[in-house]
Amino acid sequence: MEATTLYTNLFPPRRNWSQRKPARKAKKQSDCRKFTKEEVLAIRNATETSREIARQYGCSETTIGAIRRHKTYTEYGGPVCTPKMEWANRATQIYIMRERGVPSRELAKQYGLTVDRVGRIYTREKQKRKQ
Repeated sequence: MEATTLYTNLFPPRRNWSQRKPARKAKKQSDCRKFTKEEVLAIRNATETSREIARQYGCSETTIGAIRRHKTYTEYGGPVCTPKMEWANRATQIYIMRERGVPSRELAKQYGLTVDRVGRIYTREKQKRKQ
């Protein structure tokens, strides 16, 4: 057996990173979904989470959040969502329910969060109340 063959079998050539696949292109603005006035008002009046609404309409949570905060479709009116208040209320509700003995897994499923995130919210709220 020749030395060059032995060497190539033991040490395969390194991957040439300059020949990797090109990055995915971002969607163009024209590729994004357009909403009707009725849909925008329904999104702004909805009580579901942005994640649930995004699944219903086939778009991203970011798009739903922008509609709720009047960053897009400003001409259609409807109530303005203030996300900080929703988060504060949600955190308070999670803390109270955990104190009453509701398992983190059930809360995570109810609020569309991970179990770890529910634990962090509970710990943060618990520390706030100690101060």
